[in-house]
Amino acid sequence: MADYYPVLVRAVSRLAMDNARARQELYEHARTFLVAQLRKLDPQISAPKIMRERVALETAISRVEAESPFAQTRVTSKKRAGTATKILAATLVGIFVIGGAMAISTVIDFRRVIWVSERLIN
Repeated sequence: MADYYPVLVRAVSRLAMDNARARQELYEHARTFLVAQLRKLDPQISAPKIMRERVALETAISRVEAESPFAQTRVTSKKRAGTATKILAATLVGIFVIGGAMAISTVIDFRRVIWVSERLIN
């Protein structure tokens, strides 16, 4: 698992205007970039590994925000834990939905193969 904190601190320090909106845009770009890069890896990494990296990024974002002298509001550790939990839960739901859809399509394809086979034999 990578340590995203130093990278984020450096990126925030280079913002033209260090305000909440600019930081949130930076964080959103980091989230999008991270997932895109992880999905491009060959061989592909598993969804749980991607989820761990996303949680590590969110933890680093929370830490940067908590330590930022320009942060408008301080996020309590309870709220940070809640955010990480929500991200984890959303990712797990996505994994199960995709897995379920794949299982259903496999069953449907299998039934279609049986149906075609029966028609060819008869």
